[in-house]
Amino acid sequence: MFSCPAPAFSASQPASNPIRKPPAILAVSVAHGQAAPGAQVDGPTISVHFVASTQRDMPWRFEPGQNEMRMRLGDEALAFYVAHNNAATPIRGVATYNVTPEKAAKYFHKTACFCFDEQTLAAGQEMQFPLSFWVDPKIAEDPSTRDVRSITLSYWDFIDQQTLDALYQGASPGWAA
Repeated sequence: MFSCPAPAFSASQPASNPIRKPPAILAVSVAHGQAAPGAQVDGPTISVHFVASTQRDMPWRFEPGQNEMRMRLGDEALAFYVAHNNAATPIRGVATYNVTPEKAAKYFHKTACFCFDEQTLAAGQEMQFPLSFWVDPKIAEDPSTRDVRSITLSYWDFIDQQTLDALYQGASPGWAA
């Protein structure tokens, strides 16, 4: 299972420029046999909060498809982030993420994610990015994390260097969307 390293930063998303969000039904806990070892049918739950932000010069609106989800420890869950390119040209971006509190990060496991993959959005294009994850039930047993009732997952999207250079030179980025 691949787990991206968690960079150290804090992020917040301004409330301006709201975009359409996927239906709430898309933010679900997938409890059909998709559970971590140690998951219990009536086990403890945790809240996961979702935050998104972009690089200052990035012409994307980027938001979580849901603000929060409550899930049972060990269950696999599916959430979405949504991006919309406001530029008149294609923009290629890359996302990184952070889990807080930091002491809970080792218990947060992504099974499918869009982070660190370049994503190109055509002018005016909107795209949903899925995220599949689970929180290890061992978080409730660890003396240093048993008080954690909430985790915040923050994604930060930024323009890749080639696109940024082309935009500042007034040129087309030179690649197809």
